[in-house]
Amino acid sequence: MKESHLKIAVTILSVFLLLIVIAGVVYYQQQTELEDEKILYFDSEWIFPEYEKLISESDLIVVAKVTDEKSIWEYGKPKEKPLFEFHLRNPWRDKELQNDAVILENMISTIYSFEPVTVLKGNTSEFKGRLIGGTLDGYSYISNGSYYTSFEDGDIVLLFLGQPIPEIYDIYEGSYSLGDIYIFVDNGDGTFSNYHYGTVTIDQVRKDISNINMFEGQ
Repeated sequence: MKESHLKIAVTILSVFLLLIVIAGVVYYQQQTELEDEKILYFDSEWIFPEYEKLISESDLIVVAKVTDEKSIWEYGKPKEKPLFEFHLRNPWRDKELQNDAVILENMISTIYSFEPVTVLKGNTSEFKGRLIGGTLDGYSYISNGSYYTSFEDGDIVLLFLGQPIPEIYDIYEGSYSLGDIYIFVDNGDGTFSNYHYGTVTIDQVRKDISNINMFEGQ
């Protein structure tokens, strides 16, 4: 009788331990899947204009300091498991990428507030800029093709900007579009660099603006 009870106890204990192991494996898988779902990658490709064209077509060229940031869902937090990758290359014109276009509905952008330090072209007071990518509600959007993916408060940047995003898109708060084309980062020695255009100084940019204006005025 005692041996029977012992066998039953051993069996129950074995089943209990097996359930613990199974529960642990399931929990680990769930956690792994959850972590995977939180990171969304996207590919971006930039077409850089000539430096002179960048200057002539920029309505605002300004050295500015980052003062604040706020990440937003473009069209609401995803209700289903989001895609892990999408391509920013005109998916509506590329049949192979049409399925990826849906992720645009769940895209995270970050709205940065800037305080102008030196205005080189145009006029502005405090303004905002929208950069695709960011972290919100446990999700992170990370660009595989962009070098400049985020700013921190206090960062100094040289920006070449067009017109603000139309006010009908109120979630962007009248911000300017930002991206690798438009951003030169502060090197801390009076120069600013962009990985495509190279390194410039403020005096050089002023001179370039003046020369281009003079040429276009002829």
